[in-house]
Amino acid sequence: ESGLFSETSAKTLQNKVMYDIISQFGRRGQEGLRNLKKSSFKTSVDAKGRQYVSMAYNECDKNHHGLDSRESIKEPRMYENGGKYFRGRSYEKNVTKLNPTLSDFFQRPLQKVSDQMECWYANKAVGVNTLASFMSRMSTEAHLSVRYTNHCIRAHVTSTLHQQGFSSSRLLVTGTLRVLHLT
Repeated sequence: ESGLFSETSAKTLQNKVMYDIISQFGRRGQEGLRNLKKSSFKTSVDAKGRQYVSMAYNECDKNHHGLDSRESIKEPRMYENGGKYFRGRSYEKNVTKLNPTLSDFFQRPLQKVSDQMECWYANKAVGVNTLASFMSRMSTEAHLSVRYTNHCIRAHVTSTLHQQGFSSSRLLVTGTLRVLHLT
């Protein structure tokens, strides 16, 4: 375990949340990551009482421009999973540690932080190049034998869902990726 997804530092907490957002919401490479704001997400509870995070709006993307009423509305959800890598806990902790004076969701992490500190991020957004090279940087820092890209996260989700036997009717098609749609 490399510690790159730890919740004890601003940088590694942001790594975890960024990975979760790319994988759970099917974000392409750098598509829209730089434009995400704190208000881009909402926390809700489903009919079974399970808490989840979703996008606060139905965004346009490369393949869906929101102009065609025949396009299905997608609402991917990031559910709690209760395990060691508890997505909801990481998201909530990250949100509470964001700089209150900046609306951007991805903010520059401070080098030294403690749980007692209210803010773990600088009053400056993470740059588009840093966001675009996220998985490449993670591959290097984790000493992986292959250099991965942000798009590899989407491809992994697609193949995993396919291998687990999810039917097309339970998947939303967004370009070349099928994203699990939990309803």
